[in-house]
Amino acid sequence: MLDFPEEEVAMAGILGPLRLEDILYIAKKSNGIAPLQAVRDDLIVGPDHVRMAASHASRAQREGRMQAKTLEVEFVRYLSGQRQIRAALDKMGLPDPAPSAAVVALGPKRTDALQHFLHALAPRLDDSLLDARESKLLAYGIGANAMAATTPERRLDLVLEAVAAVDLNR
Repeated sequence: MLDFPEEEVAMAGILGPLRLEDILYIAKKSNGIAPLQAVRDDLIVGPDHVRMAASHASRAQREGRMQAKTLEVEFVRYLSGQRQIRAALDKMGLPDPAPSAAVVALGPKRTDALQHFLHALAPRLDDSLLDARESKLLAYGIGANAMAATTPERRLDLVLEAVAAVDLNR
């Protein structure tokens, strides 16, 4: 489990196979503690990607300009780089069964919610699923032209631009 107290974000990579019904049931209970969301880990381009999406979602909530009804769904909008909620959920949503997932909890009680989720589901943990890799950029939808237009050491920043662009594409 990775915890970033400054941003009030905690995350974990989990291995399956994971039944979507089980994940949704336990996530709903954990959401009573703090906002929690399970998403595709193969589209998470590192912890900074998650942290930036959480920061944008929290700011949207503070400023009263959320498009979604809940913080966890607003977080998925930013994480996916998609303005539309349905497109964001389609992109980041888990298949059934899921081979693996990333679980993210937000807010002051984030670690309590994440630990509740992990204890109830009892999955195998593997935080390396959250590591940034260039192959994830392609899966995320960052094109070859965009990757060629930047230096190799800055390519992972392209996903951060996609997160920030959600606010620009209103």
